[in-house]
Amino acid sequence: MVQHIHPNEVCKVQYEGQWRVARCNKMSAKTIKVTIELSTGTNTLTVPHSKVWKMKQRNKSKRSRTQGEVLPTRRTGSRPERFVLPAKLSIVPVKFTRPGCHGDYGWQVLQDDPYYARGLHCMNENLWQQMTKCTNNGGGNACVRSFRPQGKSIGIPTGEHGGWLSLDESTGYGMTAGGAIDLAIAEIVDQVVRHQDRYDRFFYCVNGHDADTDKADWIGNGIFHIGDPVREYITQKIRTLPDAIHDKLRANRRAIR
Repeated sequence: MVQHIHPNEVCKVQYEGQWRVARCNKMSAKTIKVTIELSTGTNTLTVPHSKVWKMKQRNKSKRSRTQGEVLPTRRTGSRPERFVLPAKLSIVPVKFTRPGCHGDYGWQVLQDDPYYARGLHCMNENLWQQMTKCTNNGGGNACVRSFRPQGKSIGIPTGEHGGWLSLDESTGYGMTAGGAIDLAIAEIVDQVVRHQDRYDRFFYCVNGHDADTDKADWIGNGIFHIGDPVREYITQKIRTLPDAIHDKLRANRRAIR
């Protein structure tokens, strides 16, 4: 039901497909009797509430304005571009076998092949280097540390001058080993979200000697020995990266609506 309109109050009435200024004569439960000025003269109509809009009145405060004062308009222009999530990131465990082929990080990051060029290479990182990012040299899979500024590599800490044996181990940075790993995973998610058109896959290294066990896809321990609970936790976090990235993209989309 339209908001109450008093006798002699100005309103707008839908008449012959157009909204015209009219004056209210009488209002009932379902209809309103109005007087409308036409080119042929004055006409009195009885119309349903759905064809009447209340107009704002002069000399009244803004607080008295209502939705009834705004006439609906047809949406014009092109529709906004539909939001489409990119394909989920592929998680690719790699095993080093020999130099100059798949599994050799130093070789992979130099390839123009999109399979490698559109990949983000995860390296096992010392926590102090993960936190400061002040060095570019490294051995093992950290040989790609110098490609971090180019967005081709990124680290997940696995220890500090040696591998962590448990997730509760203190790091000296005001967080546990598990907390440091979570922080690194959040950094990876943020990087892929900010450059979502750049990455198709995420590489991480596994141990060759674990190939025939249930640890075949666990992150490798390379130079340092890493406790199984830490290796398993990091691997689980890596597996959840595609969904975590999609969740972040959806959240960002909702935030700008």
